[in-house]
Amino acid sequence: MGETPWTPPVSLVLALEESLTMIREEGIDQVYARHRRLAHAVRAGAQALGFRLFAHPASHAVTAVMPPEGVDASAVVKRLRDVHGIVVAGGQDQLKGKIFRIGHMGAYDLGDVFAVIGALEECVAALGRPAQGGTEAAYQAWAGA
Repeated sequence: MGETPWTPPVSLVLALEESLTMIREEGIDQVYARHRRLAHAVRAGAQALGFRLFAHPASHAVTAVMPPEGVDASAVVKRLRDVHGIVVAGGQDQLKGKIFRIGHMGAYDLGDVFAVIGALEECVAALGRPAQGGTEAAYQAWAGA
């Protein structure tokens, strides 16, 4: 008696407990504000590199972008993973190869935004569409958000 009929997901329960502790320490209003600032920074940086936003209005949890003309989103997703060790979610169904999604919820900060925007800059350049100014645009959006 008193036991579960299967092996409980102990690691998930412990991770949830830690996540809730982190949220309590930062404060829920500050968590929401940080996610909003991160979203604005990611969007500004990506747009400075020629990416277009897919959703209007966009969520503060994730940003879906369409790459510059002539750049395949799947190629960007692959290069981000293989060259930079950054995992983003590609488009699904009719959006496969057309968009990808950058998550910015959780324990992310401005350094993470700089990492992904800098990697995007390298990716589009490597794929034939040189661009610059993404991290500066991201910083300006962060500072002004």
